[in-house]
Amino acid sequence: MTKLRRGIAILLAVIMILPFASFADGEKSDIDGHWAEDALKYLIDEGVLNGYEDGTIRPDRKIKRAEFVKIINEVMGYSELGQVDFDDVKEGNWFYEEIAKAVKAGYIKGYDDNTVRPNNEITRQEASLIIARVFEIEEVDEIEDDFKDASKIGKWAKAAVNALKEKGYINGYEDGTFRPQNSITRAEAATIIVNILEDRQADEEKDTQAPELVYEGETEIRVEYGAEFTLPEVTATDNVDEEVEVSYVIKDSEGNQIEAIDTTVAGTYTITYTAVDAAGNEAEALVIKVTVAEKELTLEEQLEEAKKELEAAKKELADAQDELDWAEYMYEVHGSSYYEDVLIAEAKVKDAEEKVSEAEAKLAQIKEEYKVEIELMEAKAELKEAEDELLEAQILYETHGSGYYWDVVEAEAKVKDAKERLENIRNVLSHNVINRSQIKGYETIEEAIAQAKDGDVIAINEGSYELSKQLLIKKAITIRGVGEVVLKAAENFDEGDQTADKHLVAIVNVKGTVKLENLTVAGSRRTGINAFESTDVQLKDIVSKDNAGAGLNVTNSKVTAENLKTSGNGWYGVNVDNGANPSADAPESEFILISGEIAEEVQIVSDKGEVKVKLPEDYVEVVEDSGRIVWTNRTANN
Repeated sequence: MTKLRRGIAILLAVIMILPFASFADGEKSDIDGHWAEDALKYLIDEGVLNGYEDGTIRPDRKIKRAEFVKIINEVMGYSELGQVDFDDVKEGNWFYEEIAKAVKAGYIKGYDDNTVRPNNEITRQEASLIIARVFEIEEVDEIEDDFKDASKIGKWAKAAVNALKEKGYINGYEDGTFRPQNSITRAEAATIIVNILEDRQADEEKDTQAPELVYEGETEIRVEYGAEFTLPEVTATDNVDEEVEVSYVIKDSEGNQIEAIDTTVAGTYTITYTAVDAAGNEAEALVIKVTVAEKELTLEEQLEEAKKELEAAKKELADAQDELDWAEYMYEVHGSSYYEDVLIAEAKVKDAEEKVSEAEAKLAQIKEEYKVEIELMEAKAELKEAEDELLEAQILYETHGSGYYWDVVEAEAKVKDAKERLENIRNVLSHNVINRSQIKGYETIEEAIAQAKDGDVIAINEGSYELSKQLLIKKAITIRGVGEVVLKAAENFDEGDQTADKHLVAIVNVKGTVKLENLTVAGSRRTGINAFESTDVQLKDIVSKDNAGAGLNVTNSKVTAENLKTSGNGWYGVNVDNGANPSADAPESEFILISGEIAEEVQIVSDKGEVKVKLPEDYVEVVEDSGRIVWTNRTANN
């Protein structure tokens, strides 16, 4: 039993002095209307205040000192005996051992005349002192709102009485007195008991309640490479302690504990916050994930890095080929003992060839993706070179005369051409829609698509674009949003003559690869994106929302989607079906969802079946009675 529980039990037991006798509900009691009725009834209801055989409670009965001591000893479990030297306590007295236990426990000191007066009624100040000692309530020398008869309280009890009053355990009489010499009654004891019980029970509950961490920010933070990073401010609240110290542990991507996050080292870090109050209760941990982005290289740096990788791969391939040539030569000369060397060398050549291919592909991708920017960079370099050449020709002309005249003319022509080239590229970049492959700018997306060739990349700068009619794609091209790009149906959207004309974006009869990247498609009169009889449609970072029909419709097409998000669409997220009369060379419908969030109630549907669908592992297939197939990653309860 804890000290707190033992202490509460002491007070409860103080008034359990005489044998118990219950009385019937509704029966008139001698506590009805008594000033301590509520406290007494509370303890009666709790089964800790006993009545007498005649059914009375006798709230005003006085309590004797020996009775008080015996109850405390029993409840506290005091068993060790101290030396009893009081004149009025003799061996053979029923209370002799009880007094010896109290002496050993240290809560009975006796009077100045070396008596303990066991048969005397215990006074209010005596009971207050014992209660303060048992509960280890810190004594208070002075209080502002003192009792009117405070001078009558013994010096030996004054600090204990002050402490009980300051905590609100005792309040005194209506006239502002304490009457320390009065014997304490059962009613008075019950009142003190209830006051302390309620307070200590509340404290006990507080002691078991953990502090709470307070944080108003995001639990996933992205930090740019090399940027300044300040630890998130996390505080803690507690219902007992005014201040609770918050501690944290930082770990790097490998799980190693570190002192601080270095933003020049890319990776994912975790910061785990916690707090422990004075009672040892630990707050539920708060984990904040911090991702430091990779260093963003300039275009020049990307090109230089890619070129170095390619050069290194080619050198590795050349070395591997030399090793293979040597191994094959030794095998021809010395026979099978070099067979293993040939195999090892061949494997090295193969690995090196793959690295060369990867490096070439990386460099080609950069050149393709940043074709316009590279053209701009080269045009600037060309202009500078031409201007330097012109300056040199002018100096030679001024120094040596007409013999360098045509050098100046030729250099001036180069400068003019370089300026025109640079101006043309800048003009292209001023457009919101750019064919990056042809380095041409356009006023509208439709115009760019109409002029595009298979394999071209069309970039659309950040913004919202209202389409007055369907955006029809019949070429193997890439359309890429730069920043947040929204394609939405205008109020006067031309729905055309056919149902298929209502789709906002339509990819129709394309035998090559069509890529849509980083686009939001919204407000279609029917489906947001419709893929019809197309062999390879690749969607990446696409949002299709608030369309009247489905977010995405796949008809006799193969569509692969990475980070596809659909929401608010009228029918469902994705529909996958084969048409009624497909072309002879049309593929069967196939939908591959690599990742994404399909938010509609009905997520992915095939009305007719007989389609290929590959989804993340958390999706399940449900075949309805009608034959319709639904794929969902939600449980039935959701």
